[in-house]
Amino acid sequence: DRAPFPLWTLLLVLPFAALDLGWAAAAWLAFSLCVLGGGMLLLINVYSPKPLPVAEFALVALFTFTYRAVLVSMNNGQITFLLFLILALFLWLVRRKRPFLAGFILSFVILKPNAFVLFVPAFGLWLLWQRRWPIVAGAAAGGLTMLLASWLVLPGWLFEWLNVTGKTEVSAITPTVWGLAHEIWPEWWAALGLAFVVGVTAVLGLIIFRNDHLTENEVMPLALIASLLTTPYAWVYEHLLLLIPSILIFLAIRRRGTAVFVWLLLVFVLPWGTFWLAESRASDTFTVLVPLISGGIFYQTKIFQSKTEVTRLLWERFQKSSGN
Repeated sequence: DRAPFPLWTLLLVLPFAALDLGWAAAAWLAFSLCVLGGGMLLLINVYSPKPLPVAEFALVALFTFTYRAVLVSMNNGQITFLLFLILALFLWLVRRKRPFLAGFILSFVILKPNAFVLFVPAFGLWLLWQRRWPIVAGAAAGGLTMLLASWLVLPGWLFEWLNVTGKTEVSAITPTVWGLAHEIWPEWWAALGLAFVVGVTAVLGLIIFRNDHLTENEVMPLALIASLLTTPYAWVYEHLLLLIPSILIFLAIRRRGTAVFVWLLLVFVLPWGTFWLAESRASDTFTVLVPLISGGIFYQTKIFQSKTEVTRLLWERFQKSSGN
């Protein structure tokens, strides 16, 4: 009565289903750890201005693999690891100037659609607005490929799957703005949650559509954070995707002492602090603070400072031209 996964996702994991259950679980977890490490290395490779010192790399690796959402996903056998690799690979391909292939890879986020309810329309509209036609074409080609392949296996499955409404139910106990709304105003939590969703969407729109200097490197993680805040159905294991903006923040901060402090705050203090809070309250709704604070720090580090830098360079150019 819920069936959150579309048919193309089930086809993807079919090789694991052919194994004995114990071996399948072991193979899936090994695969998950490999794609987590692979995604981490891709982000470091393309966003680190210079090779990371051994101590910094060890710090990133240690707290990536012991991140709360990673351990929860390992325990539950989640597919979020693969989504992490997909998004990291998208950013890597964009920086390598392979836009069509980047878009094709990005389309695979619909392996688990619930975490990308806001991400897909927001980021998709931004790509169209910025006329990133190769990425759009690649994403369309990837989506069509998955649809055709799954349709050949089971014609008409999509309409049956869309009729399963259990997967779209809004929960009042999730670490999203919906759960936060229930904590603030239990009697009218649905209306307050909807207001929060409108607010987050409006803020995201103002940021990404009013700052022309932004690229996929800033807009994609920001849209991801906003989507994790507002999705009707998401749990802590979805927060594994927050490692992407966290790693980008760590690599972007020039003062390495500050970078280490912020990294530990985002991947250790906040997630495990909210875990302790959830244990004591028997409710995980306040874990919404993790994407909320991550979004604020990402904006300050990657967007506000970038905007300030652009303004400074334009002013210097103006002064130089005036002097001439």
